[in-house]
Amino acid sequence: MFSSFYANTTITGQTGANGANEADSLLTMILQTNECAKYMVRCFYIWFVYFDITPDVETNVITPLADIFRSSNYNIPTLLKALFKSEHFFDTVNYGCIIKSPVDMYVGMIREFNLTLAASPVDIMYAHWKSFSDKCNTEAQNIGDPPNVAGWPAYYLVETNFYETWMSNSTIQVKGKNLNAFANVGVAVSGVKLKIDPIAFNKQFIDAGNPNKTVANFILYLLPMDLNADQKAYMKGRLVPSGEQDSYWTSAWNNYLANPTNATALSVVSGRLNNLVSYITSLAEYFLY
Repeated sequence: MFSSFYANTTITGQTGANGANEADSLLTMILQTNECAKYMVRCFYIWFVYFDITPDVETNVITPLADIFRSSNYNIPTLLKALFKSEHFFDTVNYGCIIKSPVDMYVGMIREFNLTLAASPVDIMYAHWKSFSDKCNTEAQNIGDPPNVAGWPAYYLVETNFYETWMSNSTIQVKGKNLNAFANVGVAVSGVKLKIDPIAFNKQFIDAGNPNKTVANFILYLLPMDLNADQKAYMKGRLVPSGEQDSYWTSAWNNYLANPTNATALSVVSGRLNNLVSYITSLAEYFLY
């Protein structure tokens, strides 16, 4: 007989083919406890929201979610839907709380900017993949080879505050250097240059010729949170030189659209947008989600 914590459950020892039933009974007993559900919900919360679970979060978020989790027979989609639809999940204090892993950062960058990697020939394709794998390895996330069966410390080690492990004096400089290269001159891999195309990114928006809207769009789709007025003004300055009106960028953008092969028109918009992307990927906020 187990303690009152396990509702004084008695599990009779069994042998042979019935041994599996004994193990099932043990698991059922554990899963029926509130603490089991709470422990699992905390793990999901840390992964998707934040590692610091305050008493208020424990009472008003973890406990209700644990009840939902148990009542759904530990159905993970049911739990995640409840979390993702909650007001708490969308609370602004929970924006930008998680530091991206190297894989998250580089794969995210590729997808955000639709960076084109070689699909053939196969040696160039693998060279492009390997270039990003090598960058992740340098930043302490050796893909396919975690340090132990628990994975990387950023995913489980409380003592290091979980994903804060991804940041150090050395890795933050490496990240900044790599992102700056992709935003400006590009990175040559096996003779093929990989570079962010800020013009293509800006073309997605119908208000791309409005400098205020352009800045707002870049912030909205590339950062997990809004920026303050001074930061926005500085970003706008990357598009509109000091002393010029907003019409400067509008004219430059429209001139490019009307003459996309014109070297001067292309140089103006690409240079301005390269500066904007370089700045936004250098922000601490870009390393968060």
